[in-house]
Amino acid sequence: MSAPKAATEVGSAAARATASRRRAPSLLAVGPLPPPVNGLSKAFSFVVEGLKADGWSVAVVDLADRTRPRVGSTFSWGRLGAVAGVLGQVVRRVRAAEVVYLTISQSRLGFAKDAAIIGAAALLQRPIVVHMHGGNFRGFYEALTPGEQTVVRAALDRVAVIIALTDSLRADFAMTRGWQARTVAVANTCDVRPREPRRAPRSGALRVLYLSTMMVSKGYRDTIIATGELARQRPHLRVHLDLAGSLLAERDFPSPEAQAEDLRQCLGRLPDNVQATYHGEVHGAQKEALLASADVFVLPTSYSNEGQPIAVIEALTAGLPVVATDWRGIRETLPVDMHPLLVPEREPAAVAERLVRLADDPQFYESSSRSAAGHAATFRPAAHLAAVARILEAAVDRKSIP
Repeated sequence: MSAPKAATEVGSAAARATASRRRAPSLLAVGPLPPPVNGLSKAFSFVVEGLKADGWSVAVVDLADRTRPRVGSTFSWGRLGAVAGVLGQVVRRVRAAEVVYLTISQSRLGFAKDAAIIGAAALLQRPIVVHMHGGNFRGFYEALTPGEQTVVRAALDRVAVIIALTDSLRADFAMTRGWQARTVAVANTCDVRPREPRRAPRSGALRVLYLSTMMVSKGYRDTIIATGELARQRPHLRVHLDLAGSLLAERDFPSPEAQAEDLRQCLGRLPDNVQATYHGEVHGAQKEALLASADVFVLPTSYSNEGQPIAVIEALTAGLPVVATDWRGIRETLPVDMHPLLVPEREPAAVAERLVRLADDPQFYESSSRSAAGHAATFRPAAHLAAVARILEAAVDRKSIP
């Protein structure tokens, strides 16, 4: 189910949230639309399409960066020009909006843009709801100069509501005025079809899935290493490793080609009882098929801006046990019964240990799968869209957070 289709199907949930109004409010939504497809662009698109389906008048200013990925650099004149163009669009469109919904950034240039957008909306006395889809805003703020921190505080003090992904991540905004009253947690959602709990994998086989951006900090190399260790500890186990996601070199490799070669070499070092497949970026039916065929999902992330990975929610919705790092909002995202599968950062041996337990203990595997499928109801699209709609409505009416 695609994000627009999912949003359309749950539009009735937002409709119930706005039933008391004679008409849905007009909204200026500022954030990135796909492509590229990532957690942020999917989440923003879902809200935009869902509110449109409910009858909201939604104008969109697209913040997506579609320039060629850069290695070792975060600035370009082209990007600066794009920011200027965004500000021009916001100034032209904000007058027609009753409320502004903005996905905020965790970079200097990005938040400078956010501060300008917030300022423009505030000057016209439009209420502003900002949504932080990452989990490192406090770290971003603490790395700024005192002058830059003043700019951040001044901008955030002007917004009506700050949406974070989990309760613990609300504290990232403790530097702002009245943050406890102005912050609210709204969990991410996904468009994966809910599945029934899984039976334990057939004896002698285990299928491991990594489904996220292929960044070193997201843990794909640790997943490969851990899968190899699992196979060495259980030489009679047939292991299939599926890796899916777009390669992103960042500063870990001198070029995308170097990253691709490193991946080839990592997979080539796996034991003979491992069959590994790299699928590239997947969507729709291909993603659903990978989730359906998997036995366990692995995401040993230490990504600095991680918040609440949508990939984890997708895995839970598919009924999969999740082996992941105890990082940012992940613990709060998993059911309590699955907390024994959490691992420290950058410890592939610990990942391998959890995989061994899932392969060896059918009762634990099936209990974890039941917990995943039950807990996934927390993240249903209807609940997510209705929560965002209620917050936007309250901002329009100048009411407290519902």
